[in-house]
Amino acid sequence: MSFRMHHHGDVPHSRRLHEECERQADTLQSTFPEVKKTEVSIVRTSDGYEAQVHVSGKDVNAAAHATRPSMRGAATTAFSKVTRQLRKHHDKLIFARRREAQRAATHESGL
Repeated sequence: MSFRMHHHGDVPHSRRLHEECERQADTLQSTFPEVKKTEVSIVRTSDGYEAQVHVSGKDVNAAAHATRPSMRGAATTAFSKVTRQLRKHHDKLIFARRREAQRAATHESGL
């Protein structure tokens, strides 16, 4: 899996934050195997920090952002949002396949 983290402007680099974000990206990839690339951007705003998380892979592309007073809080919230998006997308695919299989089974048994 590919992981990249960007600090824009005068945002200080934090090895601890980088490692934590990489761990969260690994967790996403283990939960959703279709995820192949994760990018995190941290930007300073007037309200604190904004974290943007972009996830892409086979048939999946999701993005989320969050603004919090701390870099860690912003990153954690953005990862939570993108995880919810991926879960929703994943569940739609799984349940659509199940409905399709049930329709096919019902149709075959009716013959």
